[in-house]
Amino acid sequence: MNFQFIRTFWQNFRQVFSVDIRSLALFRIIMGFVLICDVLSRLPDLTAHYSDAGVLPRHALLKFDSNFWEWSLHMLSGAPQIQLILFLVQLVAGVCLLIGLRTRLMLFISWVLLISLHSRNFLLLQAGDVYLRVLMFWALFLPLGATWSFDRALATNPQPRDQKVFSMATVAILLQVFIVYFFTALLKLHPIWTQEGSAIYYALSIDQLVLPAGKWIYQFPDLLKFMTFGTLYFEFIAPFVPFIPYKNDKFKLLTVILFIGLHVGFIFTLDIGLFPYICIMAWFLYLPGTFWSFVEKRFRTKKRLAVEIYYDGDCGFCKKMAKIIYEFCVPHQNILEPAQLQPRLYERMTQENSWIIIDHKKEMRFRFDAVCYALSLNPFLKPLSFVLRLPGFFMIGDHIYRWVAKNRVTSAKMVFFLQYKKLRLGLHPLFQVFVFVCFVYVVAWNVRTLNFDKYERYFPQKYNWFGQILRIDQYWSMFAPYPYMDDGFYVLPAKTMGGKEFDYLRNKPVSFEKPDCLTCENKSQRWIKLYENLWKAKHSHYREYLARYVCRSYNANKRGRDRINDFKIYYIKEQTYLNYKYGDLDPILLWEHWCIKPPKDRQDVKDSEF
Repeated sequence: MNFQFIRTFWQNFRQVFSVDIRSLALFRIIMGFVLICDVLSRLPDLTAHYSDAGVLPRHALLKFDSNFWEWSLHMLSGAPQIQLILFLVQLVAGVCLLIGLRTRLMLFISWVLLISLHSRNFLLLQAGDVYLRVLMFWALFLPLGATWSFDRALATNPQPRDQKVFSMATVAILLQVFIVYFFTALLKLHPIWTQEGSAIYYALSIDQLVLPAGKWIYQFPDLLKFMTFGTLYFEFIAPFVPFIPYKNDKFKLLTVILFIGLHVGFIFTLDIGLFPYICIMAWFLYLPGTFWSFVEKRFRTKKRLAVEIYYDGDCGFCKKMAKIIYEFCVPHQNILEPAQLQPRLYERMTQENSWIIIDHKKEMRFRFDAVCYALSLNPFLKPLSFVLRLPGFFMIGDHIYRWVAKNRVTSAKMVFFLQYKKLRLGLHPLFQVFVFVCFVYVVAWNVRTLNFDKYERYFPQKYNWFGQILRIDQYWSMFAPYPYMDDGFYVLPAKTMGGKEFDYLRNKPVSFEKPDCLTCENKSQRWIKLYENLWKAKHSHYREYLARYVCRSYNANKRGRDRINDFKIYYIKEQTYLNYKYGDLDPILLWEHWCIKPPKDRQDVKDSEF
């Protein structure tokens, strides 16, 4: 047996599937930011989307789409107040994840609440939601807090920043990114993508999604055809590139740049929610160590390298705060030590009752001024430093610092959760096996999506429960097998008790003509997805609950003759053909509803429709 070949293969395999801990840190920071934005974007529609007073009450979900394995904490109550509490917990967990505080625990809480939220109202979900929760699952087994985090600042065994991590979890998450694009490409093997080359033409004809840049590109048919073939071939070939062992760092960096460019193009041409941002976040995992070495070298200036930090060694709280500032703001070669080791500095620290930062000019900085100076050393925190130096903010910050300095014992109790802990970069063998099993399951699930009738006998539906519990179930059919060939919009003609008629969605006179800018009317991507799903026949039974929500939400603030008595839900369908030809607008009545009382000649109307 050729052991040299096996040894070389294993070395190349480890190199390809190792992840730099700085890439993991960037991935964590962006994930935290995405989770915060996701929660904040959902908050305005909390009652509408997640309470029993909204578009999908719990009893309706249990009646039509109950799945024992798709669990949800949000199903425990239909009260908006309880939903708000869960949202706030999720928001706090996202902030802690962003700064790397109790990273594994906060990631687990965020993952549980995200799954719970998705299971509460599946009508709002899109590909970005699925991708985010799947990435979070694999991330549970990775040391996301190994650097640029509170966890590292308070670690009893801080690791070098240029360290790489290799485990079954790194293999799984890197190949998960590959799976998204490769299986999307496989699902696109349809003549519209492979022969006709019209897929991008149809995608950019969807008025509810296309943005101004997309409308401009839409004018050039030859470019659209080139982009169709280019996108398909790119999704087939490019995902393999970062796994080339020869000059792997360069190939990884090239792939990251290309895919970020692809998704930036999506951001400017199509309104598809968080999906492109989550894709960019995932590709940051591939950033090689050579990239980070280059970046750190550029930021390793004389000004930053000359900084020295001294704290009160007898104050545990002071030591923790100094370590946190040191972790985020200065290179790790700099001096960080108790002032007691320098008698002259200790005397000055006692006089000022403050920690000390010595800047590149050898000038001493104290109290809140030192905090602002330290923040200014980090290019990404420099804007925060500028804001904190504004007169009003600086005065408040300085008062807080002086209070903390005089009440160190109380301050220490307030940050009881900041504990010294050991960092663990490796993965326990049992978790390695568990991740391997999950990854094989995910591959089998994706293969089955290619041809369910063909592969269902090898992977029967009776095994779906495992993927549904962990919510690693997935289907990457973005614009596959082809984009929608019809487009449309909604009109909700409503009539008040006083006889006034208007369009509920636009608060304008009723018109079935297509608006000039449908994307300008979008409340949010969640509403777009909700209306898109309600158009589908398999979700038609949920239209009644949208209608009930319209009655409740509008009439709650109206009295007497201003209240809506009845309205209809129309979907105005428009077929798209090649060569910029379109069918006539076709109003399709989806639902007719009475909020107050139906006319006497409509005895066929059920009580449930009131």
